[in-house]
Parts: sequence; structure tokens; C-alpha cells
Amino acid sequence: MNLNKTYPKDYYQLPCLGRLVDGNAGHEVFDFLDASRGYHQILLEKEDQEKMTFITEYGLYYWKVMSFGLKNAEATYQRMVNTIFSEIYVDDMLVKSKRSCERLANLEETLQRLERSQLRINPDKCFFGVTLGKFLGFMISERGIEPNPDKVEAIMQMKAPKSYKEVQGLVGYLVALNKFISRSRDQNLTFSESWGKLPRTSLYGMRSVKKPLKNRRTT
Repeated sequence: MNLNKTYPKDYYQLPCLGRLVDGNAGHEVFDFLDASRGYHQILLEKEDQEKMTFITEYGLYYWKVMSFGLKNAEATYQRMVNTIFSEIYVDDMLVKSKRSCERLANLEETLQRLERSQLRINPDKCFFGVTLGKFLGFMISERGIEPNPDKVEAIMQMKAPKSYKEVQGLVGYLVALNKFISRSRDQNLTFSESWGKLPRTSLYGMRSVKKPLKNRRTT
């Protein structure tokens, strides 16, 4: 039985990424927390465990916890963490403090909520008391929101697209950086609609895309 085909889709709404990212700008210090095998911290009902049976060379086994690959796993996990925190995207947990003097109190409250909910974190993947960090694909700091330097550098190293597949790849990067590119929506449409006119159109488009990103490169 294929569980993903049998069970109906859970349309539980995920938070708006843009709103979460924007809400973190202007804070002085951050604590980035990482859930330890987040999905595996959700126990399956006993009567459902056998449905998660899998075959190994040593015999049959089944999951007692929620595993990756289930189509409703993300929605289920989001619903669970929303009972603990008001601003969280799946397992991306962030403690933000307007001032350094507020940080310990904010962090203590967060850790107490995690303890009450018996939700474990992985200390090896947590970053405490930092002023700059990556959150949902963006760099956030007291200065505000900055683009992911890896994505900026990837675009700066790109040549003008020569095929529809390359155009699709470029548009994906542009969507992630649309906050930092003037008239980015027009740029996306230009590449998507005029790829058949390559290379002249795409060369002009690449120049107009790279120009506003030059000053955002990191060394």
C-alpha cells in the first residue's frame, strides 16, 4: 500500500516566508536553534506503526515515529510547532532580541517552552548570541536583511543563459533575490518570455541583473 497515494493531502498553511524574514530585521542579537531530527520527535499512533513497515536484509521493521518522505510530514510538523511558537517555519527556530540585555530572558523563555513540549534541539547545529546569521535563505542582522552571499556569487559567476533550462535556473535565483533587484518581476518575465531570442536579450538582461548585486558581494 502506498501511503502517500492513499491518504488525503493535509493543506495546513505554512507561514509566509517574507513576513517571517522581514520581522527579524533590526534586532541586535540572535540565537539560531536547530531541532534534533525534528520529524522523528513526533510519535506515530500504535495502530499506525505497522503501516510504516520496511524491508531490510535482517527482516521487517517499522517506524514508531514520523519519518521523512511522508507527504503530510511537513504540515504535521508545522502544526505541532505552532502550538509552541507563534513565529516559526517548520524546524527553523530563531530567538531574536532587540537589545543584548534582553537576550538571556528571551532565550530562557524559548528553552522552557521547548522543555515543556519535550522538543529536543541539536546543540552542535545551534548558534548562540550572534549578530549576523542565515535565516530562510537570507542574511539577517541589526542592519536589516541582506541577500544570501552564496546565491549572489552564483549569479555573478553565471554567463548569459543559452537554453530554456538555464533560463529556468536563473529565474529560480532571481525569485530568491527579488527583494534586492530593481523591478525583479519584470526581469523574471523578460527571461521567461524571450528565451527564444537568445543570446542578445539574455546578455542585456544578465547585465541589468548583476549591476545591483555587485555591491552586495562579500569578500
